[in-house]
Amino acid sequence: MNKLWTFGCSYTEGYVESSQTFQEYKKYCGGEFPKTWTEILAEKLNLLLVNKGEGASGNQQIFQEFCKNSNKFSQNDIIIIGWTFLERYRIALDDQTWLKLGPGKVNQNIAISEDCHESLVINRTLKPYVDEIYNYEKLIDRFCESLSINVYYWTIINELIYNQPKDILHDRKYLINDLIKDQYDNVFTVSNKFGGYNIFEETNGLIQDYHQSKTGHEVQANLFYNHIVEQNRKWTSL
Repeated sequence: MNKLWTFGCSYTEGYVESSQTFQEYKKYCGGEFPKTWTEILAEKLNLLLVNKGEGASGNQQIFQEFCKNSNKFSQNDIIIIGWTFLERYRIALDDQTWLKLGPGKVNQNIAISEDCHESLVINRTLKPYVDEIYNYEKLIDRFCESLSINVYYWTIINELIYNQPKDILHDRKYLINDLIKDQYDNVFTVSNKFGGYNIFEETNGLIQDYHQSKTGHEVQANLFYNHIVEQNRKWTSL
């Protein structure tokens, strides 16, 4: 059975038991987490889901996860990569693991100063880090093409993908590109227009969490499904 591979940060990972706000939302939903967009989409496409999303990941980590799993991909699999906030980065620790960092204060017990951390976060907003993502895509695209794998990209930030010129944005690999109206649109703003909300919105501010709610996941899955099916129809008709 072919697979749907998904890579990204917490907006791909979905609900986790260790999150206090997710636990509050689970209770709000009657004791069970709703299905996530990755689960819904895999079912609609009749694919086996392999979700490699991981909370707080930066784009380097996301690319690494793709590379780590690249020997497991098969012809006709589908891959979806959700790029995340540019400010996120990682440092190697003495125990040979990675520590994921991003905007906000750092733990005093780690070997990096607050000033250094703030400088790195600011530095990562510069254009070379945007260009780095598009260079990742070039390699990923070429690799996937060699295996007859369809790969798609999306993001929730305005500095990537959806602010590109129309001739580039309209590449079939960019999910929901036909629904992007201006440089301020992204997957979440478009999803919201179709009734897909985050947890804060769905609970009327009761739960302070801005990840997708039940409706957010459902709408996102449907938008992605419609794009993939339509693009495949156009591609096979050529």
